[in-house]
Amino acid sequence: MIRAIRSLLAASVQVGRGDYRLALPVQRRDEFGSLYRGFASMAAKLEEDAAKLEESKRLLVTSERMAALGSFSAGVAHEINNPLGVILNHVQLLQSGKLSEAERSEFLARVDAEIKRISRLLRNLLHTEEEVAFSDFAPEPVVREVVQLFSPKLQGKGVEVRLEPFPDGLAIEGHVDAVKQVFFNLLYNAVQAIHHDHGLIRVFGQADGSGFWIRFCDNGEGMDQATRAHIFEPFFTRKQHAGTGLGLALSRKIMRQHGGAIEVQSEENVGTTVSLCFPMKEGSCPSAAISPS
Repeated sequence: MIRAIRSLLAASVQVGRGDYRLALPVQRRDEFGSLYRGFASMAAKLEEDAAKLEESKRLLVTSERMAALGSFSAGVAHEINNPLGVILNHVQLLQSGKLSEAERSEFLARVDAEIKRISRLLRNLLHTEEEVAFSDFAPEPVVREVVQLFSPKLQGKGVEVRLEPFPDGLAIEGHVDAVKQVFFNLLYNAVQAIHHDHGLIRVFGQADGSGFWIRFCDNGEGMDQATRAHIFEPFFTRKQHAGTGLGLALSRKIMRQHGGAIEVQSEENVGTTVSLCFPMKEGSCPSAAISPS
């Protein structure tokens, strides 16, 4: 009886280690034989369940990887689609024959710059193990460049962009192309939100003790509270057939990578203000903040 109990105890330890190949004398015709057969049956069921669990885990990992790949692919498509849209607008105007020679040269330069930006983006994606180099740069020229890229669309919609002077000495540390993408996303959203003939988008910079603030204000359709609660969720969009719902999600990710933040204030039928906060560099002494008029 003691030997039979020890055999059962050894079998339980074996099962506890995940080894279900038991060598119990299930052919016995006494009570211990019944116990051995019941234990062996339980072990076989545990082995079957463990196999199913491993398969479920494998499928879950595969599903998570596929979801991550899908999200990554959507992000890449969004990042590339923006400069491609700019290139398409400029090429269409170049083909129209309505531009002066100076305008043609300027538009070709913009197309060239956006093609190079796509090339840099793809290189960064192919070399993800390399750390992205940050540098100091003034944000106002970058904003002005983005506004110029939108000039064909702005003219077509009759929207005015009022770029107010930034504080003197305002500089941020970051990756220029990434920050430029944030500016692009915010200006694109502002233009898309305007559906009347007196559209106005104001962009201005401020500096305070918490950092450098760059604000994009539009007088578009605005958002209700329920919409504002979801705007940073990937793939959430109100633009039917005109957006991926990734612009603000990617913008927030980029701002966090730069140690900053993004805030949104909006009111239906009044407009939206999106504020970007960049951390103030040690030793930076910009001029007094510019208050919105």
